Amino acid sequence: AQVVKMTGGLRNAAEDNLSYFSAQGSGYRALTAMLMQLLITIQGLEETATRLAELGYANNAGDVQGNGYWSLLRVLECCLRKMRSKVVSITSERDSVFFPA
Repeated sequence: AQVVKMTGGLRNAAEDNLSYFSAQGSGYRALTAMLMQLLITIQGLEETATRLAELGYANNAGDVQGNGYWSLLRVLECCLRKMRSKVVSITSERDSVFFPA
């Protein structure tokens, strides 16, 4: 559930940036292509996270969540946090000198 919340926020920020930079013209073609690829990747990550969680629950030993599936979910969460940080950074800096009009 945590990963799905994270991907939702990441998707919203990426879609916001995509609509902003798409409206800016062809000078941002590479950035908009990257954002479109990110949106496709997010969809795949949601499916992967859901499957990992299902496998994690199925392979718990009693009340102990000590199998590798939970570790993989933690790694995925860390990656999503980093991606969100980068996308939010683009949002906050898009009107600055880094993205001149």
